[in-house]
Parts: sequence; C-alpha cells; structure tokens
Amino acid sequence: MDAAAYAQAVQDATAYYEGALVNYEMRRRMGRGAGSGGMVLGTLVDTTR
Repeated sequence: MDAAAYAQAVQDATAYYEGALVNYEMRRRMGRGAGSGGMVLGTLVDTTR
C-alpha cells in the first residue's frame, strides 16, 4: 500500500471513530430517544461527505 492510500485509510478510520464517539455522547446525554436520531444523523453525514 502506498503512502497516499495509507493516509486515506487512517483518515477514514479517524473520521469513523470520531463519529462513533459523537453518536455515543449524544445517546448518553439524551437517553434512549436519541439513538435512532443519532444513527440517521450519522448516515446523513456519511453520505454527504
């Protein structure tokens, strides 16, 4: 794997990890109701990126 592909993979993994953390925080703060909303928001962010 060349350097550019590796950098892209690291960037994707970081973005995914940060997104998961944000979703977890939202869910923890708002309780159970936020679970589905967080998922929808995450999906929207993924598709627009």
